[in-house]
Amino acid sequence: MQTVTVQPDTKVEYVGKTSPVLSSTTVQEVADIRKVAIGDTVNGVRVGAIKCTFFAHDAGSGSEQFMWRGRWGCMAGRNQAEIDNAVREDGTKAFDYIHLAPITI
Repeated sequence: MQTVTVQPDTKVEYVGKTSPVLSSTTVQEVADIRKVAIGDTVNGVRVGAIKCTFFAHDAGSGSEQFMWRGRWGCMAGRNQAEIDNAVREDGTKAFDYIHLAPITI
């Protein structure tokens, strides 16, 4: 994927690398973005790769929804290796990235 177009209901977030000292991850909503493309810089992350995943069902935690049935979620990062390894099995973030969801492709 080279470009992701942000739709009216899409939430764009910067997800920071998990701090080893505090075991916390910074998540900040990114406003006023119409698209994310290879070569763009979003919140200090120069986008070199975009990976999208199809959601077969809805899912969430508490009042926060993070999967939308029949839609996509995308991660934009510096390169493919960082995107593939950004989230560890325990949920900590090894690299910062941009998360966009829900997306209709």
